Order: sequence, then C-alpha cells, then structure tokens
Amino acid sequence: MKFNRIFSGLLAAGLAFSAQANTSVEREWLYQHDSQGNLTQVDGPRTDVQDITRYEYNDKRQLVKTINALGHTSELKDHNYRGSPQTLIDANGTVTKITYNDDGDVETVTVKSKAGDMITRFTYDNVGQVTQITLPNSSVIKYEYSPARYLMAMENSLGERIEYEYDNAGNKTKQTIKSATGEIVSQQSWVYDELSRLLR
Repeated sequence: MKFNRIFSGLLAAGLAFSAQANTSVEREWLYQHDSQGNLTQVDGPRTDVQDITRYEYNDKRQLVKTINALGHTSELKDHNYRGSPQTLIDANGTVTKITYNDDGDVETVTVKSKAGDMITRFTYDNVGQVTQITLPNSSVIKYEYSPARYLMAMENSLGERIEYEYDNAGNKTKQTIKSATGEIVSQQSWVYDELSRLLR
C-alpha cells in the first residue's frame, strides 16, 4: 500500500485526526509527512505507552520499511516497474514473495518456510474483481458480483455461503449465512435513512 499516495495533499508538517464515538471518548491520531508528502509517522491514540509507527522510503518514494512501536521491522523489497513490492520480510524474518498479473493485481503470495512454500493464488474477472482465492491447502473461496460490481456472495469449498443484499444507494441491507445444504444459519439486517446513515 502506498501511503504517500493515499495521504497525498496532506501537510508535510502533520495532520491531527480525532474520532469520537457515542461514548464521548475521544481518540487522536497524529500523522507526519516528509517534504515529498510521504507518510513517515503515525502516533496512535494511546498515552500510557508509546504507539508510534514509522515508515521509510527509497529514493523512488516507494515504501521499503515499517517500524512499529515495539521496534519490530518489516521490509518491502524488489519493487517492480509499477512500484509494487515483490518481497516482504516480516519482523520474524519470514519471507513472502508476491507476483502480479499484467494489470498489476496480486496473482500469487508465497510464504517461504523450511516445511515448504505456502502459496495462495488469486483469480480475477475481466474488470479486476477477485473471483476466486485458492489457499495453500487447495481449498477455494469463490466470489460473486452483481452487474453493478457489488459483492453478492462468497462460497467456500464445502459449499457454505455468505450472501448479501443492497439498497438502491449501494448500502448493504442484509447478510445471510447458509450451510452447504442451503439451510439459513444466521441473518443480519441493516436500515438506513435517506442520507444513507445507519439507523439500526
């Protein structure tokens, strides 16, 4: 994820963001950017301990390292011509290799280990929506979409499904979980006002 693009346009000196819930508990995050607009630091809401995450970039403004509050470092390497990292190294030294298709979408994620590579594969439709994820154990998760590109259902290798419904504004109004036999296991509904604000 390119934080410098996501937060482009923000002041390099930093931006304070507050989120206030119904409990009236205010939490504040502080963001710092360099002169190029790259996000370099996020100071979280906790005041009892340090919870600062830092980000480092190469001379091409590509994210190459993250350092969390505990000092744990994750590295992003071997960026391709699109700027996407092809190698990730987490704080434990685990190496993950990523390949991309011609459209720049993630095609495979390979976690390297002594016990053998664990490969996750992604399949897309002609508009770039994920239609199937094949997990390292060969099980699959399939995704179905509406013509308007809303996610309508997910189904695993066992035939268990999660189905979704939406209103005309695109708000999710219902979620139905079904067993492999088609039996409804659970349902959840949402209601919105005319401004798409969640009511219940």
